[in-house]
Amino acid sequence: MPDEGLEALIDDRLLDMYVNEEARRRYKQISSPNSVGLEIDCGTLREIGERSEGSTWRVAQLIPSDSSAVVVAQRKVGKTTFVLN
Repeated sequence: MPDEGLEALIDDRLLDMYVNEEARRRYKQISSPNSVGLEIDCGTLREIGERSEGSTWRVAQLIPSDSSAVVVAQRKVGKTTFVLN
């Protein structure tokens, strides 16, 4: 019959194995692209651009209506007027 020291070592090893297995399971879960409900949209720039042909535009072929843009220019050139119109 094994002594208590050996049993303690076996219990420690079992705990380590359990922790490693659980860590692998959790890592696999959080590293999956679907783990947070996100889908990855893959494709070349040309392919992605061709898919957006049917969308509506704020500025023709420049700013899609479902996006936003940052307007940067020197002072007093009409940035506010541009944005408000």
